[in-house]
Amino acid sequence: MYDRDPGNRKMAEYPLLKAEVERILKLMRRERLDFLNLGITPDALKDSGYLARLRSTIERLKADGLVRLASADTFRGESVYLSMIASGAFDTIFINLNVGDDAGRGKVIPAARAAGMAVVAREAFMKGELFKMGAEVRLTDRAKLARAALKWLLAVPELTSAVVGAAEPEHLAGALGVVANPQPTSEDQTILERLKSSPLFQAYQAQRRREFLE
Repeated sequence: MYDRDPGNRKMAEYPLLKAEVERILKLMRRERLDFLNLGITPDALKDSGYLARLRSTIERLKADGLVRLASADTFRGESVYLSMIASGAFDTIFINLNVGDDAGRGKVIPAARAAGMAVVAREAFMKGELFKMGAEVRLTDRAKLARAALKWLLAVPELTSAVVGAAEPEHLAGALGVVANPQPTSEDQTILERLKSSPLFQAYQAQRRREFLE
């Protein structure tokens, strides 16, 4: 759920959010959502009572049996995530986490785990940018590069789960193979060190860190 009206006001209004959840459930032919992912912008936090209203709305949806867990998300990093965690409204965080975008490991992920929240990672392959970076430094074996990136992610101790896109059945099989054998090898380490020499990687990492911390 990403609500882009000023201050994300509609998202915190129980009748409107309930109607949207019910619409989703009808489309999915389910009785309850296991996760409702709620993404807000910094504008929402200009209203000091916003997160309290959103928490109340989430609690009512849970009481109605429509939602099991609520997940905190944002377009703009650290400060918004920390406010959402502190609100007590959420059960998990949904966050970008990969070898080139790990600024959340500084404060956000430790704060979430301290609050007893799950950490769900996304963009393990940087929306495909990983493979462009690899090509720039002649890492042409995409399967090996993907495995190295996933092993890096699975080695993050606070990680609960990861959402990994798969365009083909063999992509999913490869990801599951990493789960079965997640220990990084010396080859994996060499691949990642070579990846980090890519100018595309360096620019991506700097931009993502700047955006997350601003």
